[in-house]
Amino acid sequence: MLLRDYFRDAGISLTAFLPADAPPMIRPHLLQSIPGVRTVLFAAIPYHVSGETSNLAMFARGRDYHAFARELGEGAAAVLRANHPDAACAAFADHSPYSEVVGAAMAGLGVIGDNGLLITEMHSSFVFIFELLTTLTPAEIEAEGIAPGDGGIRTCEHCGACRSACPGGCIGRDRVRCLSAIGQKKGYLTEGEIRLFRSGEYAWGCDVCQTACPHTARAMAVGTLDTAIPYFRENRLSVLTAETIEAMDATAYAAYAFGWRPKEVLLRNLRLREEHHD
Repeated sequence: MLLRDYFRDAGISLTAFLPADAPPMIRPHLLQSIPGVRTVLFAAIPYHVSGETSNLAMFARGRDYHAFARELGEGAAAVLRANHPDAACAAFADHSPYSEVVGAAMAGLGVIGDNGLLITEMHSSFVFIFELLTTLTPAEIEAEGIAPGDGGIRTCEHCGACRSACPGGCIGRDRVRCLSAIGQKKGYLTEGEIRLFRSGEYAWGCDVCQTACPHTARAMAVGTLDTAIPYFRENRLSVLTAETIEAMDATAYAAYAFGWRPKEVLLRNLRLREEHHD
């Protein structure tokens, strides 16, 4: 099996690679896990599921993508071991040696939006970015069916849709006004933060800039927006309540994207939403 076919079987169509010295590096110490890295593969993992009504942002309704990325990396490593016994690789998602959005854009997977997200043609910005660092040469990874990126960085059309729609008015400004960032803070929120948080509709995260983006409408119109990956289509949460959170044991709670914060943060957010609507 080629590495390209492995990713396609996993439900991932958007992959490309760059030489390891091409994308900007932000955590060089992580390269200690793979000495002699020559190439870095970028993949866009789609996670959108249409037809839902929820008080959670799309990324938090399905199970935490970090677990999926770990499994994806283990499978990719097995493919490489079979095809290149002397090669080594290391998988990353979220906490990576490289700037994920910039690297994925340089690889040609999409453009960088004004909201700072990678926007792909197939899935708009509803993607997680996965990286596979390898000791394969560019010729060897290209023989695995992975196309090379040209290294160019492209941006969106700057149409202003995300800027106009953002409840916190934070597009192009300080992220402290981002409703998703406010909702993830531990402890007490300031009165200003509470007002901003209540201006949105979510108990965790915010999708407003993504849903307002014309790339999202186009991907939906051609039928490529949604993910086909079972991991993200199963065990989804719809309307989250305090009762649901309190009933979760530690394992169930940790299985979702909000599980890295204590339950008290979600319960606070839900209380703020309920008080606002009373």
